[in-house]
Amino acid sequence: KQIAPVQTVRLEIEDFAVDAAARWIYEATSRGYKVIATYHNHAAIDNKPASDDPMHMQLAIQFWNGNYKRLAAAGPFVINIMNEWGHKTTNAKFYADQYNIAIAKIRAYYDGPLVIDLPGSGQLVQVAVDAVTGAGGISPILDQNIILSAHIYPKTWNGKRPLKPDDLDLLRATRCPCIIGEFGESNETPDTDWRAIVSYAKSLQWTVLAWSWGGDGGIMNMMLPEFQRFEPGKPNANYYLNGAYVNIVLPYLA
Repeated sequence: KQIAPVQTVRLEIEDFAVDAAARWIYEATSRGYKVIATYHNHAAIDNKPASDDPMHMQLAIQFWNGNYKRLAAAGPFVINIMNEWGHKTTNAKFYADQYNIAIAKIRAYYDGPLVIDLPGSGQLVQVAVDAVTGAGGISPILDQNIILSAHIYPKTWNGKRPLKPDDLDLLRATRCPCIIGEFGESNETPDTDWRAIVSYAKSLQWTVLAWSWGGDGGIMNMMLPEFQRFEPGKPNANYYLNGAYVNIVLPYLA
């Protein structure tokens, strides 16, 4: 709370951590933060099977069907249907078809905005744009209450080309609200100027979310040490900001 630019938190939730996620949602909303709650499937990220397998989208539907009521009782949040669903080979028709199926199911109990990550590790801009606009005569994503979310890092993993600031204009032209759902400095050999892209997003007044407060498993953690055991009623003294990574990402939230 001492860091004013942090106003929204995005929580990655595996299906084995629903009780913990409910506590996180309660803690965040009771302190005045906006919350984006994201279904996360580690196997999908590892392409086991491929991340655009419909099985993973079915698991996302099952997760929200089974857990939305429990999580919503802890505090209000925006649903991010699934983290980075859609492999780099996904086409716009398949992407739109799968999201139309998921959205129709979720709308049975949730009428708020739905965050949809771009495919290709959150970086296939054109596929998402074509899916929303129905380019080429495909049946588009039908729901109008969606938010497109791009993930920006030094390395582009979309299998096509590096991202550039102009890609945000393509997303903006869909007239959908857009956010940077993740960004960070991974210290990989860069092919993408993430600073220029995130700065441009801020100039467009998009919500910009840094990866990550904790839980990266690598170097991209504001909080150190990470993965601390939770003990009810006992504050954890180790939950603090620390290290050079904080200084890298926080200026882009201002």
